[in-house]
Amino acid sequence: MREDRTPLRHHPTAVSTAAAALCLVVFLVIEWVLTQKTIRPHPYLGLPFSVPALCFAAAAFQIKRHPQKDHALLRTAAVLGAAFGLMALISVPCILIHDAVATVTDVESYERVREHSCFSDDLIADFPDRLPEDAEDAKLYYAPFAIGQGGQEIEVGFRTSADTIRAYTEEYAKEAVWIGKESDGEASRHGVFSGAFSSLYGSYTPLSQDFTVYVISGRAYSGSWNHGEISLVAISEKSDEILFRASKW
Repeated sequence: MREDRTPLRHHPTAVSTAAAALCLVVFLVIEWVLTQKTIRPHPYLGLPFSVPALCFAAAAFQIKRHPQKDHALLRTAAVLGAAFGLMALISVPCILIHDAVATVTDVESYERVREHSCFSDDLIADFPDRLPEDAEDAKLYYAPFAIGQGGQEIEVGFRTSADTIRAYTEEYAKEAVWIGKESDGEASRHGVFSGAFSSLYGSYTPLSQDFTVYVISGRAYSGSWNHGEISLVAISEKSDEILFRASKW
């Protein structure tokens, strides 16, 4: 029998095995991004990227059993892998773009929003890393990108114990650059406007007078609050409720 002198790097089995390994690495990286680096995990969205690896692995296995069909099997694996890879390359960016502009109101996603939001750390530094265990009536509103305006907003609110509210009040009284009511005459000069926290309620809702607003940081662009960035906290000791808001326009 004539010895097969095909160089290893050109042997169909080696080529198919190497392609399977490369596709597997690509699949694992994409799956990690889709599950660990997005606000909405998409564990199933990356599965089509596993098909090319499976196709090439199957081709390598079959080539060993049917070496006379090596090139045909390799071509079939390449065609199927390319088809599924192309489908994934089209669908994944579409989903990621959708997620980049979609509003998030699921309060269970708060920790992922906190971790992966588009806001710089200093603007949301006073937001809790996670909601307190005794939090009640928790609400979340996160708009990563307002189409046509380029603004970003995040608001979270909840009721908690009187002791926790008292601790928050003492902390923000020291940090705030302005403290007052949403309806105060000078509030607008500090970037506080009536209904600032209304996104949490799905409609225009000014704060009641028992809420005190703390401006943690704020900067108007070109001297106008039409564009700028601000971080606010509103606390009601009457209802033991606290609201956080940050925006950048």
